[in-house]
Amino acid sequence: MNRKTGYTKLDILVGLSLILILLLSLPKAVAAQEPLPDLRLLAWSPDGAFLLATTPGQTATLPDNSVRQLQTLWRLSPDGSTRQQLAEGFGPQLSPDGRLVTFTRLAPPNQLSQWSIDVATGELQPLDAGLLSVPDITVAGDPSGQVYVSPNGKKRAILVNQFFNAALWVGAENAPAQLVLNSDGEVFSDLTWRPDGEALALIRTPLGSQTDTSGELLRIDLLDNSATRLSQNNAVDRSPVWSADGTTLAVVRNQQLTLVPANQLMVQEFAQSQPSPALPSSSPIGILAQFVPPATIRVIHHASNTCRNVPVDQIDTIPFEEYVKRVVPYEVYPSWPAETLKAQAVAARTYGWSKYLQNPNGAYHVTDWINHQYMCDNMFASTSQAVDDTAGEYLAYNGQIIVAMCSAENSSPTKTSPYVAYLQAIDDPVSFGQPLNGHGYGMGQWGAQRWADQYNWSYQAILRHYYTDVTLEEAGKEIGGATDTTPPNVSLAAPWSNYYITGNKLQLLVNASDDSGIIAQTNVYLSTPWATSLILSEAGPANPAGYVVDVSTWTDQTLVANTLVLTAEAFDPIGRRGVSPPVTIGLDRIAPTARLTITTIPTGATTVIVASPTLSLTLAASDATAGVTQIALGQTEWEWQGESLSQEQVGGQPVGQMVNDAGALNGLAMQATVSGDPAGSWSGAEITLPAPKQYRAYFRVKTSDNSGPDEVARLEVIDNQSGAVIGLRRLYGPDFRAPATYQEFYVDFDYQTAVPVILRLTFQDKADIWLDRIIVVDYPIPFTTSPTYNQTRFRLKVIDGAGNVSDDLLVQPTLQTNYSTFLPIVVKSSERIDLD
Repeated sequence: MNRKTGYTKLDILVGLSLILILLLSLPKAVAAQEPLPDLRLLAWSPDGAFLLATTPGQTATLPDNSVRQLQTLWRLSPDGSTRQQLAEGFGPQLSPDGRLVTFTRLAPPNQLSQWSIDVATGELQPLDAGLLSVPDITVAGDPSGQVYVSPNGKKRAILVNQFFNAALWVGAENAPAQLVLNSDGEVFSDLTWRPDGEALALIRTPLGSQTDTSGELLRIDLLDNSATRLSQNNAVDRSPVWSADGTTLAVVRNQQLTLVPANQLMVQEFAQSQPSPALPSSSPIGILAQFVPPATIRVIHHASNTCRNVPVDQIDTIPFEEYVKRVVPYEVYPSWPAETLKAQAVAARTYGWSKYLQNPNGAYHVTDWINHQYMCDNMFASTSQAVDDTAGEYLAYNGQIIVAMCSAENSSPTKTSPYVAYLQAIDDPVSFGQPLNGHGYGMGQWGAQRWADQYNWSYQAILRHYYTDVTLEEAGKEIGGATDTTPPNVSLAAPWSNYYITGNKLQLLVNASDDSGIIAQTNVYLSTPWATSLILSEAGPANPAGYVVDVSTWTDQTLVANTLVLTAEAFDPIGRRGVSPPVTIGLDRIAPTARLTITTIPTGATTVIVASPTLSLTLAASDATAGVTQIALGQTEWEWQGESLSQEQVGGQPVGQMVNDAGALNGLAMQATVSGDPAGSWSGAEITLPAPKQYRAYFRVKTSDNSGPDEVARLEVIDNQSGAVIGLRRLYGPDFRAPATYQEFYVDFDYQTAVPVILRLTFQDKADIWLDRIIVVDYPIPFTTSPTYNQTRFRLKVIDGAGNVSDDLLVQPTLQTNYSTFLPIVVKSSERIDLD
């Protein structure tokens, strides 16, 4: 006994324990030092003092055997400095009248009870279940979708997300709902009403995988149905809630509570979200190395998903191939070409599979939202058929299942990830000039549609185009399960249908896979109307790096059906034969010719130029094979000599050197050699172009060796303000018509902001490279003999249907005084004119 106090040690311990229990039972208020993971806002108190929010907790099985994820409810100060943990429960949501946040508590043993938090006071109390009823104010003819009732109960907003399309409908009391906002390739989510009922806020996000960083916060004003962007960034915006006066929105931006003015655009830049690779394979691609897909996948229902009628945070175990069938029709239109649907099926399967591999034993593997990929409940015949036609197929890189990122519109060029080698920027001509509507990595869904619809590409060619150096693999069979009963799956990834060869080398990429893991033989044939010949025979699988075939003896041929047709075949170990879809190509190795003539008047036996202040020029051009199709015009000063470009310093050594070169137009060029120079780049001076529009740059380049399949140089146009690559072309050995011969290669770029751009060539140290010059012209227009241009001095180039380009035609009149511009190709002056 303690003689001074009369308390025993036991008394003291009991007292301290009671105090500790009391402290633990009180709401927790701590400084907000670290972001709360997956924070979601629910309501903002009328006095603006605090916000109510949730974060994910543990999972539990409810009495009905459904599996749900608990949510922790928080009280947050608007400045994010403090937070209180209030409770845990299932399905927290704002009540229809906006006064309460309601949720379900689970107490042992499996006892469910309804609770609420008062939005005005933050007080926790049991809930009268009658307050959860939602008034039905829908009207006959309203679309089927997620309904959001306005604070006064008089209006309704309806979100409809289906078939690669998002729509917002709004209806007043007893009046049919009207379409307010509609968009292809996007999904609308997280809708919230302004307290006065005259405006909405929502998040607009492109479809695809991991596209939540590309979302934008919008304010929709219902007086005129206008939409105003409130964010433009590469961050994740989520769960906006309005302040009571309607002037401010609180959102979760990159896991942080952020206050956004409701009347102006807020721009922030964040570190780019990058894909993480899947777990590495334990065995190389080879005998019995084909992966077997998981039988099922666990999917959690995300609060932002409006297309599924299941409780938020419910975790469903779904057969894996059924999961893919429920993803594909909501990522692309079911009416799109079958090859596009197959490409999306393989990408969706590969992506879901990679997420499964990252945490096979987790409570769930993926969400049904675009932070992973969008999944609904309905399935459709065309997309289900595409999934069945590609059953089990996946994309692999060096024996690993890849994170097959895609988004609605990846534009051109696509983007490079610094973390995974298979997400490299590529030039995507069918998507050039299209506004980016997604993160830009991997497959562009609209691009996949265009390749299949306009150029008859196979799904294998589409996938090999968008994902660098991958292989398309057949799924393996379970040990003791089904045996190999199907022939190999084979395709030509390059060249593709409707492709013109413009050199003496052809680069072949063949993809073949079998569920046995073994390809015994690979062949490629060329068929013409006169004969069929074997141009490649490989014992075993095709080399993933591809092949270079000499076509110098082939005759140039116009691109028409059945003229030059390539077909690949592959055999499995017991002789079953797979055949690729045919690929029709053309061959045109001769540049078009062009000339400008001066309008003259014959005088007897003598022809003289009209003695007039007006000089008229007429354009004529010809091409024997592909035909003249376009012309490009540009200012003569848009020219940079190779020897004038700046050299990158690599390890203290400059890349390349200026050399005398008889083949260069001015006798000088920049040269880099494999034996003497490190890989690196040459860059031109900054140029600010006169108008935001599309342009083309021509690089005049030659190489020492065009026999190998490697990338020898990269041509780029760089936005000097953001550092973004806005134009790209990768040059491979076979792209060059002949070694040691200059050739002009173009790079198209979409110049939409009036900031300087930089032109750059990167030497890859695979073959010697010379750069003579770079020029810029306006984007080509259809051929005409009388083009219009608004400059007195200009450069003109003629282009054929294969992409070959003529030499320069220069219009450089010597004008004495008082000259004006010409329209079309007419130079006007009040004085004498000489033509250089």
